[in-house]
Amino acid sequence: MNWTRQQIADACRRHCVDVKPTLIGDYDAARLLWAFCGKESSFGANCAPRHEPAYDVGGIYARNPEQAALLEKFGSLGACSFGPMQVMLVNAPSGYAPKDFDDLDRAMAAGVFALNTLLGRNHATTLSEMGACYNAGHVPREAWPAGVQKYARDLVTHYAEPMPEPEEEPLKG
Repeated sequence: MNWTRQQIADACRRHCVDVKPTLIGDYDAARLLWAFCGKESSFGANCAPRHEPAYDVGGIYARNPEQAALLEKFGSLGACSFGPMQVMLVNAPSGYAPKDFDDLDRAMAAGVFALNTLLGRNHATTLSEMGACYNAGHVPREAWPAGVQKYARDLVTHYAEPMPEPEEEPLKG
């Protein structure tokens, strides 16, 4: 399921109230979600499941007990990321299934959950570090691999990209 930029922007505004402010400092939560949606799915235009071989049978993360259970239950879909923020099932709230990402609000709630969890574990303080954390699962402590560097740069670019004006009234937090 794909969505328009307007739908993504409105969803970012609805779900920004659930981003933990202590984890993002002075960054705008709606813009942060917007930036991740821009990087991960071209602002909702490419939300098809994305297979991550490292999480599938034989991959380095497949031995993780939670990941192994997802592979048993969903097969290779358990090794995919989903939705506008391309969330891995292992990083989604417990009980999520691939079909949950067909609903924009459920997909965004999973993205916020993953972001809060990853940032909470890793203490990222800059947009670049937040991007590295979301992309690599942690903030690299030494030289960042080229792919992580590019992800971080792209996130900063998407954060600066204007969001469409709201079509619906955003929630007040």
